[in-house]
Amino acid sequence: MYINDLPDSLGKSEADIAPRMLKLFADDTKLLAKINSESDFKLTQLDIDKLVNWAKDWRMRFNEDKCKALRICKLSSPTDLYLPFTMTDSFDTIRYIDNTSSERDLGVQVKHNLKWDEQVTLAISRANQALGTLTRTFRCWNPFMVKQLFEIYVRPHLEYSVTTWCPYNQVDVARLERVQERATRLVASLKNLDYADRLRELRMTSLAHRRARGDLIQMHKCQTGKNDISWTREWPRLHSSTATGPCGNTRHAQFPIKETPSLAQRDHFFKNRVIDDWFLLPAYIREASTTNMFKNRLDAHLLGTQRLTTSTAARKLLELRH
Repeated sequence: MYINDLPDSLGKSEADIAPRMLKLFADDTKLLAKINSESDFKLTQLDIDKLVNWAKDWRMRFNEDKCKALRICKLSSPTDLYLPFTMTDSFDTIRYIDNTSSERDLGVQVKHNLKWDEQVTLAISRANQALGTLTRTFRCWNPFMVKQLFEIYVRPHLEYSVTTWCPYNQVDVARLERVQERATRLVASLKNLDYADRLRELRMTSLAHRRARGDLIQMHKCQTGKNDISWTREWPRLHSSTATGPCGNTRHAQFPIKETPSLAQRDHFFKNRVIDDWFLLPAYIREASTTNMFKNRLDAHLLGTQRLTTSTAARKLLELRH
């Protein structure tokens, strides 16, 4: 069944009135729209009607019970902002689309205020289940077992799509780190050591360190064109001809700079949180031609300096004590 023509059913967007886009993944369909007025609401409702009509033309239907409306805004009760959206079912009965303040999207729990406490709770729950299974299976632990089993079965739950939902609240950062801290205590000979010392003995790094490192790798992919991301808002850039110091007028480059957001959530968005760390790196690392070369140079550099500044947690990546 081919559904790639589904976005075409919406027609051209009146971008100045209600910018919107349609995202498809397998059998999931997401309609994103910016709503600032009643006319925006009506245009979005019209788009929903077009999608329903497309499904009827192809003898298909949307599962109305699974359709949700998530409004991302500043208010604590976003469901009261606008009238509910509607859609018709297979019997041509008009049904209201349920409003929700939190919805799982491709495995990530997204809240209306873009805070990630629920996603952190979900990740910790899955990681603890995996860790609990391992502790019930194995009675005696050595450093090699802890490192290998944790990295294979537990840590992926704590880092799934973490570039998207990277926590910035210190409570959430500590909750995530506590899972790895508990795992490192499984080795009897290391139980009485501090967390940082246990990490060194196991040749592991903190989760905050790994998130900051992952951001830098993602930044390199963006800068070298390996990841082509369609940003809703273009990345602010400073032309090198206006820069002072050794980088001024070099190669006529354009350097990404930080935005000045009005919300804390956007201040910790990827494009803002990675900039400081990126420009702390020497030029020979940033200009690596391949991703593997960048990783090798970055790891060698961090091994010598152990300096990352992305978020408070990353600045204290070796100072965590519980």
